[in-house]
Amino acid sequence: MRKAYKAKVILMIFIIIQMLNTSIVFSENDILTPDERAFLNELGEIQMIVDDDYAPISHFDIQDKEHSGIAVEAMKQVSEILDFEFTIIRDELLTWSDKLDMIKNNEAHVLGGASVNAERLEYGYFTDENYFRTNYAIIGSVDNHISIRKLSDIAKYRIGLIKETGINTILLENVLANTSIQYFDTMDDALLSLKNNEIDLVTDNEAVFIDEYFNDQRFDFEILYSVNDIVKEYAFFTPKTEGGLKLSKILNKGMKEIDMDLIVSNRYQNKSIFTYYKDYTEELRRENEMRSLLLITLSFIVLIILVVIIIIKLKNNQLAIMAKTDNLTKLKNRNALFEDYNKREKLNGKNVYFIDLDDFKFINDNYGHDAGDEVLKGVSKRLSEFAPKSNIYRMGGDEFLLITESNEKNFGEKLLEIIQQPIVYEKQECKVRASIGYLEADDFLESELNQIINLSDYAMLEAKSTGKNIILKVNVDMIERFKNLLGQKI
Repeated sequence: MRKAYKAKVILMIFIIIQMLNTSIVFSENDILTPDERAFLNELGEIQMIVDDDYAPISHFDIQDKEHSGIAVEAMKQVSEILDFEFTIIRDELLTWSDKLDMIKNNEAHVLGGASVNAERLEYGYFTDENYFRTNYAIIGSVDNHISIRKLSDIAKYRIGLIKETGINTILLENVLANTSIQYFDTMDDALLSLKNNEIDLVTDNEAVFIDEYFNDQRFDFEILYSVNDIVKEYAFFTPKTEGGLKLSKILNKGMKEIDMDLIVSNRYQNKSIFTYYKDYTEELRRENEMRSLLLITLSFIVLIILVVIIIIKLKNNQLAIMAKTDNLTKLKNRNALFEDYNKREKLNGKNVYFIDLDDFKFINDNYGHDAGDEVLKGVSKRLSEFAPKSNIYRMGGDEFLLITESNEKNFGEKLLEIIQQPIVYEKQECKVRASIGYLEADDFLESELNQIINLSDYAMLEAKSTGKNIILKVNVDMIERFKNLLGQKI
């Protein structure tokens, strides 16, 4: 009996020694104190809240139905090192302000995605170790072409601020004292207002903007100014309670054991945030320059083609005008006459005057052909000024045709008077007179333009043979004589 009892005692002592050894080994490997471990065990599964749309800090992937981001990855690694379970509370109706209120009201154990600032220290604790550092940026619309050289420049514009963001207090105290400010619950609301030109600028976490710039393709917006002197440090945020303080210290121990640089670099493919954005924007700039160059080249080519077309058109118009214009007098010529009256009905209601200058040969023989040219130009000018609403044509030599609707009494006699007024050429008075034959086209409705011209021409010849400086109207007596000459029905 004694031997059996003694054996049981020895076995129990051995078991106790083994348990103590195991406890000592466990305590040596656990970075937490027994009290901290007991607190975690008592706390159970840690309830964490994050911003569901705040990549790269935190983001909820609707397709995969899970959270990701730097804060989430950091918590995963900390939970593995410290051996505890955590879950992320998700409620689509909660705004960022609501989530901060949950920490204020001790309704969640920890908030990921909060930047450190003095105002938040009044109602919560941050871990000493931060998991991400970035800065703020001033965001604008690419269509507005705003240039920000220094932070104080933003005071000239309408600013959008997101409620409860860390930069607000700094800007309000130092920059935006007398500025038009509009507050928004979410960045999506602010960017929509920016796109609709309701505000000019909005502040954002630069890293978040860059992440959304690529993933959400927010290419309508751009970083106008990086606020490098205001750095955002992100750390885990717990309620300002005894338990919140204990949890903050526990998480801080875990943060010291993980490689945050590796987590961040994996997020950005081993590039810094700014290099990542710079590379992309530089590529966009080159593409835009190429598109602009191509557009300028195409525009230049189109412009050249248009200029050539316009020149050709103007040249053709000029040639067409020249083909219908008398080079000396600038009156219309015979080509224009037959184009203007290509249909017989256009002569209806018109009077046709055929004018031939008398004694014009005397001018050429005694004063020279230059004097004759001046006389022709002078007569043409006087006819145009006398009958500005009439069509006047130079038929050739010293012959003119005037077609008018005027029924003014003594119209023909006035034509004779203005023609015989002297024209001065090199101090010499050159005088000519005229013989005119005319008709009313309505008296010859069956006659074509050529016949009308011939009739008035023969009436002019009759006037010239009668004694010159005379105007004669085509009458019935003339028609019989003209029929044989015309050889056609009048």
